[in-house]
Amino acid sequence: MKMALLKDIPMLEARATKNLTCPNNIFCSADLLDNFITCDIEPSLWPFKTNHFPIISVIDVTVAPREYMPQPNFRDMKWDKFHEKLKLELGSIPDPEAYDTINEFNRAIERLDQAINMCIERHVPMSKPCPASKRWWTKKLAETKKAVMKLGRKSYKLWVMVDHPIHNKFHRARNNDSLQICKAKAKYWTE
Repeated sequence: MKMALLKDIPMLEARATKNLTCPNNIFCSADLLDNFITCDIEPSLWPFKTNHFPIISVIDVTVAPREYMPQPNFRDMKWDKFHEKLKLELGSIPDPEAYDTINEFNRAIERLDQAINMCIERHVPMSKPCPASKRWWTKKLAETKKAVMKLGRKSYKLWVMVDHPIHNKFHRARNNDSLQICKAKAKYWTE
């Protein structure tokens, strides 16, 4: 922990003696200390009937924008085609054999790794994630959400007709959609 407020800055005036003292400190982590623009007392804002001076801290809380790099999207990949291409790539590697040295073994692993990575680079579609994307979201959930929204619009148009069956249908679909989202999240994070 580091002190954000400089040492020996008076922040309290004793009522009886009018002595200025330094009983309080402002501590923060070493990483956060760099974000402090200022940390000082402001006697001009001193409220009535108090003995503490107000402490004003100005902290820079801007967040640097994060770069989202495209990554292989194994969910949208056609696995049967990928297996065919991988077999072709692995066909260019000599068959496994008994290796006499660690260097020979490492070279064989390197060739295998290069073949797999080359196949991934050539045949796996790349995703373009945005900052708000949810990793557990699937195409099936998107389709279900779209259907629920459509039912919601129909239900809204018929809001005057309270007994219309579209309202119950919409509520069941909405509840089912929520349940599917919870299951998808749990399944993703469990895996």
